Amino acid sequence: MCNANGRCEDPGALCNCVGDEVCLDGFCRAPDELCGDDNPIGLCITGQDCLAGVCTHRGNACSPQNPTGVCPLGEVCRDGACAAFDGEALCDDANACTADRFDAAANRCENTPVDAACSDGNGCTMNRCVDGACVADPIPGCIEPPTIDPYVTPTNDGVLNLGGTKPAGASIRVNGEEAVPESPDARWSVVINLQPGENVFRVRSVDQGQQSAEVEVRVVYDITAPTVAVGPAGGVFLNPVSITVVADEPATVYYTDDGATPDRWSKSFRSAKQFRIFHDTTLRFRALDDAGNWQEEISSASFEISGDGSRWTSAAALPEPRTLSTAQLLGTSLYVVGGTDGLAAQAGVDVWDIGTGEWSLGPALQVARAQLASAVSGNRLFIVGGESDGLPLNLLQRLTPDRMAWETLAPMPSTRFGLTVVPHGGKLYAFGGKTNGGVVLDVVEVYDILTDTWTNQVAQMPRPRFGHAAVEHDGKIYLVGGEDEDGVPIAAVDVYEVAANEWTQPDDLPTPRSRLTLTKHFNEGAVQGPHVELVAAGGLTAGGTPSAVVEAYVIERDVWRERPP
Repeated sequence: MCNANGRCEDPGALCNCVGDEVCLDGFCRAPDELCGDDNPIGLCITGQDCLAGVCTHRGNACSPQNPTGVCPLGEVCRDGACAAFDGEALCDDANACTADRFDAAANRCENTPVDAACSDGNGCTMNRCVDGACVADPIPGCIEPPTIDPYVTPTNDGVLNLGGTKPAGASIRVNGEEAVPESPDARWSVVINLQPGENVFRVRSVDQGQQSAEVEVRVVYDITAPTVAVGPAGGVFLNPVSITVVADEPATVYYTDDGATPDRWSKSFRSAKQFRIFHDTTLRFRALDDAGNWQEEISSASFEISGDGSRWTSAAALPEPRTLSTAQLLGTSLYVVGGTDGLAAQAGVDVWDIGTGEWSLGPALQVARAQLASAVSGNRLFIVGGESDGLPLNLLQRLTPDRMAWETLAPMPSTRFGLTVVPHGGKLYAFGGKTNGGVVLDVVEVYDILTDTWTNQVAQMPRPRFGHAAVEHDGKIYLVGGEDEDGVPIAAVDVYEVAANEWTQPDDLPTPRSRLTLTKHFNEGAVQGPHVELVAAGGLTAGGTPSAVVEAYVIERDVWRERPP
């Protein structure tokens, strides 16, 4: 039936929601009752309100009473109302030959070459845009204006030393007034006090009464410090929250997430950026505009993610209970292979369809086994090792979904169970386990999928390990948990870097345990940049006590965090 968690219990039985009804907070609701574009005041789950068709956590929405509240991604709360920022203006690169915009998908400013009108300010040239640059074509017979030395714009220096070269004996006029009298010098200069805003100077030379063409100089004098708006500007959220950070003018925004004061050596972005906050975090921002003005007060936003975005939901139970099996996601199906019912090793394979939530039978193993390892590579499922009736195995087999039959491959050199197998670069890396006589192994063997051969010509494990878990990320294989030769749960984490063929040790697992699972979790929104964590769930602690502990290792921070058990 439809329960208070918003889902139908026991999918194998008839749910009391009919047709296209949706289970919401324990009640079956028709789709047109729900919050959405077609019903901007519709129903949301408890604790959320429907604001303009979007379910938003109650009390966090942008409003006159909450001027730093939540707005749709890409907008910030200004004066109690959500407002989109001007990406074209904020991403302006002062180049007429590019179209400027904020690319939300790439999460950065984009400046794309366009065919547009441009000017280099020289009256003796005709200009056109080519590949994002303003190209000058000389006008025949035109008397060239004086040259202009490089200058800075925008600037926060109110005094401009404008200079360059001219014909010897010529004078210089600026905006129609003589600024430099006739002289034999080939160089000229003039000191000008700038006015706030854009200053335009039209410069020409006059040589024996003959005027040159003009050259136009534009200098922006800016002494206004930039500011940064953060939306939402902090708060307590049940789930991860996306925030938008925007400067009020084109600027480089420096930021920290460790409490430090942002400076030129901090991480930075151009004008605007969207962040995804997964953990309790304090972000601090300070902008430096193009004129060299620093933001006077640091913008700070603190977030508490009470649920860390993690939660458990129920799914259809296995057709029959089993333990010491292996499971892998292949396409949109979860394969649960082998294991034991507590009496004997099993050969059965159960397949759970994520889309339908239903179980079906897969092709049975030729040899029943438990404590085996599995891996997926190239849309194929590999299983290796394990034990049957207490005998360690070295069998390697492969399942291709379109064939739905097991294929036997070259056996692993070592017989073992309680090992892990991790795919990387067309190879399978087999780590540790236990073999005859209960010996716990530190052995690493590598299977080449293309050649169907094994080798052990790699760095062996720093310590023997059995009943552990392993996962690969960015060319590194993380070994977590397990037991040592004395049956003691291991806290140390060992990381094998494939390219370097060497091992390193990051922070220990806070709760040592064996028989745990390890899953790689991505920040798929990728708005804060890469965020990957390894989620270690369950297992057995010292003395074989079952544990519900869930801990996540945040790779980028080298830190472990608790998750809902």
